Amino acid sequence: MADKEKLRWKIVSIWGDYYWKDAPIEESIDYVFQRIPKEVKCEKDIESIVNEDLNLEMPLNKPQWRMWYQENYQDKYSIVIYKAHHSLGDGVSSMNYHMGQGDTWDNSALIPIRKVSFFEKLYMRLSFVFYIPRVIIRFLTIKQDRSILHDGVRKLSGNKIAATSTDILFKDIKQASKAKGITINDLVTSCAATGLKQYFNLKGDKSKSINLVIPANIRFEHYGSWENVKFENKFAPVPLVIPLNENLE
Repeated sequence: MADKEKLRWKIVSIWGDYYWKDAPIEESIDYVFQRIPKEVKCEKDIESIVNEDLNLEMPLNKPQWRMWYQENYQDKYSIVIYKAHHSLGDGVSSMNYHMGQGDTWDNSALIPIRKVSFFEKLYMRLSFVFYIPRVIIRFLTIKQDRSILHDGVRKLSGNKIAATSTDILFKDIKQASKAKGITINDLVTSCAATGLKQYFNLKGDKSKSINLVIPANIRFEHYGSWENVKFENKFAPVPLVIPLNENLE
């Protein structure tokens, strides 16, 4: 919090508009960092902690992030639960920050960002103006979902519930994507779509596709050092229609 000033910032309202304002670390450090009780000994206990706080709004007079931790969980692990409002920064910023919490900062474990040449950058910037109408037309003409997730009248409660799965190693995800000849994003999206299809089948929903808006990173490269890591939002929403299939094939 000392060298990343946005981690200290709170939000203030001035004439109906919201602004960031710096605050002393002493004001919020006890709010930001919370020790997980030793009584938490299994994943169901962790789910309970997450569910308890998941639906609570972050107060504006505090930093827009929190972290819960426990050492020696099950005598061999450490738990870190991180919650942040998107105004603080996007996933790339957050993951680079997490990489700096160890003894050394190394973001080589993150999904790489393909290097973009000068001419590619120039082309993207010049063609952006011509791409805007296409995006607008896409948003206006996309057919609204009618499914158990979105019935058009917003009957969902809005109550968010957390759940955990078995451990999945990131190296296994990389190997699986390479074996299929697809990107990691494609693999994860396909897994999510397959899981949704199974859920739809259980509920008797015959939907064959679903509309999604996926955030796309618009950075040209990762942060080169810990000193250069910034909390910022650099992504663009991309509307997609995802087919719902019975299996990954």
